[in-house]
Amino acid sequence: MVWLPSANPIRDSTMRATMWATAGDRNPPLSFVTVRTQFENAGDCVIIRELIRLLSERGDVKIDLGRRGTPQRFVDQVSSAAPAHRLLRAVKSISAPMLMARLRGRQCFWFLVPGHKTLGSRPVSPLSECLRDLPLLLASACGVRICQLGASFDGLSAPQLKAWTRRRRRLFLLSPRDSVSAKYLESHGIRCDPCIPDLAFNLFVAASSTAERRAGVDGAVCISFRSDQYAGQEDDAVAVTRAVWRSVSCNTRWTSVAQVARDVGAMESVLRRLQDSQVQVEPVLDLHADVESCLAFYRDVSLVVSNRLHVLLMAASQGARILAVAEGPGGAKLRGMLRDVGLGDAIVDTRALDRLGDGAQLGLHVAGSAQRARLHRALDAILSGRVPAEGELSHA
Repeated sequence: MVWLPSANPIRDSTMRATMWATAGDRNPPLSFVTVRTQFENAGDCVIIRELIRLLSERGDVKIDLGRRGTPQRFVDQVSSAAPAHRLLRAVKSISAPMLMARLRGRQCFWFLVPGHKTLGSRPVSPLSECLRDLPLLLASACGVRICQLGASFDGLSAPQLKAWTRRRRRLFLLSPRDSVSAKYLESHGIRCDPCIPDLAFNLFVAASSTAERRAGVDGAVCISFRSDQYAGQEDDAVAVTRAVWRSVSCNTRWTSVAQVARDVGAMESVLRRLQDSQVQVEPVLDLHADVESCLAFYRDVSLVVSNRLHVLLMAASQGARILAVAEGPGGAKLRGMLRDVGLGDAIVDTRALDRLGDGAQLGLHVAGSAQRARLHRALDAILSGRVPAEGELSHA
């Protein structure tokens, strides 16, 4: 059963439900989503929420909150995407529902969110290694299809690579979100399935009309940076911001936002340096705990300059133009992800900041509907029990 998404997510959900009923399928797929991530990161909250939304449109969903205490605000946001969900409060509680569902003949999927990619980073005993992967082994043996998608990979330690080599045998699907990550894993002997677009592309529902409405209009500029990836990252952020400031109208309103809690201090440092050069930016708005507030904020912004992927994608989904700063060791992954989806023109050339703009409008409008369609085709394939083919995920 193949479903091509429209621009109306409510109609999509209703029609999918009708299709299940029409087909006489009283046993839709059951998906388990394990929440293991950064709770202080709005971008991570978005991709988990959108994964749950995609799954709930195609079947039933149970959300496993893991061993650690998950903040209630985070739970409320990610579970809002699945009206008829069930929360599981401990990792051990996931085994019984999976087993019971499989005994009843239900098709089950276990989705590991990106936070799972760092498992195996600490040296542990052979017994601990076996115990750590035992849930995956048991689930796989019971016929549960285990899926890892939405993650990027680079710089893994030797223990992590060893763990992923072993774990790959248990996975039904290992689809990184970018070709750089896929090449990295393949170079270490870890086979990958076709890349699937970032889950944040599910936000692109009506962005094209918003972008058209804003075309040619100068409004607020927003900056949002991290500075923890390499020495000099803050210098790059300041230099690009100054170049943008020289290229836009003197009446432009300048704002700043942090989507990750640890970015607040970094942004305050950037703002102090900008003030020294007469670039006046409004105080940092900390929105890491509220996805909807982030999205609402970007609706009043015309241009967003950032080195964080989800800042750029969330802003673009609301019609803002984006300018990506992709320098240094951390920039290779960001460059790869943007180029994979045809957004290479959004990357600023820091070697030619004196020519930034050259009279043209700064930043790139993103029409994300094609990537959203690829994402939906991928989930349709997965929940029908097969790995998506490269042809299904082509840009066409």
